[in-house]
Amino acid sequence: MTTPNNLIPGTTSLTKDIETPPRTNPAVTTAPCPPGHRGACVYAIGGTTGGVTGSAVVEAYSVETNAWISLSFVTTARTGAAAATAPCTEGTGLRGSCVYVLGGTDTTGTATAVTEAFAIEPAKPQPQPKPKPQPEAKPKEPTKTQPPLTDGTAPVEPDLLP
Repeated sequence: MTTPNNLIPGTTSLTKDIETPPRTNPAVTTAPCPPGHRGACVYAIGGTTGGVTGSAVVEAYSVETNAWISLSFVTTARTGAAAATAPCTEGTGLRGSCVYVLGGTDTTGTATAVTEAFAIEPAKPQPQPKPKPQPEAKPKEPTKTQPPLTDGTAPVEPDLLP
């Protein structure tokens, strides 16, 4: 829905209701939209819904399509957390851009130091290195023996004579 913006004359605001129940204090960051969607998205993570402190809901708002995208949940339900987008940390199995969710208050009202990260795009399989070519085995050099006799028999070595 497009509504006039009374704060800045001549502009409009895009508004679209969030898909889940309304919530307050979510962690918010911007990042590329998830696969299947284009443009930039605003990610809303956690928050307080319906008076229940601490949600694990993750949603992304597509600025380009003016639509909310429901995503998977974070493992720690929380409200009042911070969020940021940055490259994924090496060694985590995550690739590309990650959304990091830091701290906040859990469902018991206790401050949490938990930090979670999720990749916006699923990790792509890494190409396996090609095996190094093995050097070809060199043929053995012929042993130095006398050439065959003209009748097709092999010469007898002198130390083998009776």
